[in-house]
Amino acid sequence: MFTGLIETIGAVASVEKTGNGIRLLLRPLTDFEVGLGDSISINGVCLTVTKHNKGVSQHVTSKSELALTYLQRQCEAQTLGS
Repeated sequence: MFTGLIETIGAVASVEKTGNGIRLLLRPLTDFEVGLGDSISINGVCLTVTKHNKGVSQHVTSKSELALTYLQRQCEAQTLGS
């Protein structure tokens, strides 16, 4: 459940288009622990951690999620709140 508390900010490590949406890799700018399956709110959009390695978390979105959020316009090196 999203509490509304911002615990860290992060940067987009990469954005990759997939057949069904995008794969978003995020790197927190502070020490922040996440685990597989955790739900993270990125600027108000809840994304599930699908992979985590060396401080970078992976999130996969669907085309319908992209159509309803700002993530369609996401670009590398943008700072995000989570």
